[in-house]
Amino acid sequence: MGLAIWEAGSQQMGGVSEKSNRRIAMAKETFTRMSTLLCNLNITMSTRLRFLDCYVLPILKYGCESWLVSKAMEDRLQATEMWFLSRMLRIPWTSHTTNETVLHRAGRQRMLLRKIRKLQLDFLGHCMRKDDLECLFLTGKINGRRDRGRQRTTYLQSIVAWTGMDNIKLLRLAKNKMDWHSMVAHVTGYGT
Repeated sequence: MGLAIWEAGSQQMGGVSEKSNRRIAMAKETFTRMSTLLCNLNITMSTRLRFLDCYVLPILKYGCESWLVSKAMEDRLQATEMWFLSRMLRIPWTSHTTNETVLHRAGRQRMLLRKIRKLQLDFLGHCMRKDDLECLFLTGKINGRRDRGRQRTTYLQSIVAWTGMDNIKLLRLAKNKMDWHSMVAHVTGYGT
């Protein structure tokens, strides 16, 4: 019931992907079902965070490799991450606690968006090294007429903007697996 209401409301949000909203709703529903464990103050915070990383966040991240992450979606994902942490610490939204305070009390940094971007970069590198239809799809130009108005941001443009590299350099780097993995580790902050 709650998921259906969330999906109906998510279709009205302009620019934010319907798939990602559905995944966020499913993750929040799972969190609510596990709230007796995740919000239990008798269990250490590090253990509860591990449960969150193992049981809730994979539901949210499922299929995120193909998401086109816009600014609106980034804000939504960061808000969802803070929603999880605030509930785990039992901080009501009426207390007007800042996100930095919540992160400090949880002993954690923002990680969700970096994890999603790492998965996307790993997927892009895999597709580019495969040199198959997926590679052509990501780099190819589709013949035909342009749509009117501002053109939509493509998946590759989103990744290029996030990494701060130019298009050609990024695609050449993706062909070499070792160089690609070291670049991904550097950009996302995760070791290889």
